[in-house]
Amino acid sequence: MKLLNPTALMSVPRLFNKFNSALRTATIEAEGVKGALSRHVIETKKANMKKPAGAASNTHILYDRIWTPKVRAALGLQRCHTMLSGSAMLDPDVHEFLRAAFGNSFGQGYGLTESYAVATFQLRQDFSLGSVGPPAPVSRFAWSRGPCIFREYHKNEEETKKALEADGWFHTGDIAEIDSLGRIKIIDRKKNVLKLSQGDLVAIFGVDPVAFAPWASNILKKPVDPTNAEGLKAAGAEPAVRKAFLKILDDIGKRHKFNSFEKVRGCLLLVDPFTVENELLTPTLKLKRAPAAKAFKAEIARMYQEIEADPASTAKAKL
Repeated sequence: MKLLNPTALMSVPRLFNKFNSALRTATIEAEGVKGALSRHVIETKKANMKKPAGAASNTHILYDRIWTPKVRAALGLQRCHTMLSGSAMLDPDVHEFLRAAFGNSFGQGYGLTESYAVATFQLRQDFSLGSVGPPAPVSRFAWSRGPCIFREYHKNEEETKKALEADGWFHTGDIAEIDSLGRIKIIDRKKNVLKLSQGDLVAIFGVDPVAFAPWASNILKKPVDPTNAEGLKAAGAEPAVRKAFLKILDDIGKRHKFNSFEKVRGCLLLVDPFTVENELLTPTLKLKRAPAAKAFKAEIARMYQEIEADPASTAKAKL
């Protein structure tokens, strides 16, 4: 990134999550004056972004001279005036923090290969979180229709008929809602809704990234070396660490007012990343759920056994 030094950056949430983790560790989680100043800068900018439309801003006349340039330069983004996240929902906390840290135009967009990428995008002065802005001029959103929509899948008439109505409307497969200002929020993919054994439908949700090594060190009351893969694996297998991580998921569920059957009751903490090479991610860095379920079949079965042994745990998702 430092070699490219881009003026604009369009990428996926996975990359922005990495930016978020690195910058939080180096700024607001730092000790001493550096940490105190960073926390003050971020909170000041967050407050400015929540002002009424027209007055809201993520820039600051002083902090964008003495603090923001150093943050951008650390990632090779000192010239970057525009950033856009797409392909999946960006966590609102990550989005808000990076907007404040970078002080540039940073929005979310939505589109598909079938719509030639762009369907919606956030406008420059839209500081809302979780939305992808209003429909772009070349697209109509409900399903989606317009001159940008694809004509057919190559040599696949059956899938084309499933995806396209006779009058040109395209079934995106996404679940969305539109707010009072016409902004669209992508909630999930239709195929990512799981059915529990009792018939309830549950949407799979994202989890805030955790800086694992210092967090696990705090739980275990002993150092965990972030450069020692075996040490990290051992820490992830500790019952106390898994229990603490489930508590984080439980808190997220309470914050979003999930039903009891949507609560996550088992987890597996891994060090080895999911990648395109190990066929657990798509080329656009989305999780391949079926291959992942197959790869960790034994671990998932073991978690279900642990859950079923706990009388307080009754909900079970059909994977």
